[in-house]
Amino acid sequence: MAGVPLMVHITDALLPVPQILEFLKPGDVVTHCFHGFAYGIMGPEKKAILKEVWAAQKEGIIFDCAHGRMHFPFPFVRQALDAGFLPDTIATDLTLPSATRGPVFDLPTTMSKLLNLGMGLEDVIRCVTTNPARVIGEAEQLGTLRPGATADVAVLSLEQGEFDFIDTDQNHMTGEKKLVAQLTVKDGRVWYQADRAR
Repeated sequence: MAGVPLMVHITDALLPVPQILEFLKPGDVVTHCFHGFAYGIMGPEKKAILKEVWAAQKEGIIFDCAHGRMHFPFPFVRQALDAGFLPDTIATDLTLPSATRGPVFDLPTTMSKLLNLGMGLEDVIRCVTTNPARVIGEAEQLGTLRPGATADVAVLSLEQGEFDFIDTDQNHMTGEKKLVAQLTVKDGRVWYQADRAR
């Protein structure tokens, strides 16, 4: 009725995901898709991605990872990625406690986790730029470096080494890659620059 996509938060859902998907149409969003609880994208058995989930994503329903404080256990995320199921968008679901004490911290950290769990760099970048812009109907202005578009730019460096990452169940993972923010531009104005922050 409002003419906008519907976003459904499926953590602790009262219905199995296949039943929830029956209410959605292309362009609608399923968020917290990697939560790992009983009524999730793998169902109570957690053995394989449900056929209804594959079909929904193919039909254009958007699956958003939205890390948050309890929606991102490494074993479950790795299992989904290993099965070939990639999120359409990557979000943090950031709150003050999860930013200061973790496990979310910031968007580059969430991106780095997915990178170390098996997603390709181009897929990770696409999930935080062009894909979200398309979902909200702003593909011409956001998530692009096209001349004339809104000048929102994040410059990241890809560092190599040994980095400790923590998930929502307090599991630790040592990763070899980490994306680090070097420059943030919003509407053409520099809001953050790493050299100035030191």
